Amino acid sequence: MIEREVSEKTLRREHTIDLIKEAAGWLIVTVLAFAYWLVMLLFASLVLISIWNPTFVMLVRYSVVLTVISSLAYLIYIVRRRLRKKQ
Repeated sequence: MIEREVSEKTLRREHTIDLIKEAAGWLIVTVLAFAYWLVMLLFASLVLISIWNPTFVMLVRYSVVLTVISSLAYLIYIVRRRLRKKQ
């Protein structure tokens, strides 16, 4: 009985640690995705300077939208991987 309680506590603790690791990973990926999209849009605006003249605020807004899309895609990937792991 005591062994079972200890193993359940250990499993719960490991599960919590796994969730924290996944949440931290998701946050890091989201921040890196924002930086990536902002740099790529800045580069695109330099290349297309005669065609496309965005303001920095516009580039930040586009970066936020693209980051949200990327973040949601990564979140779906994490959930699918977790569901496959349970099966």
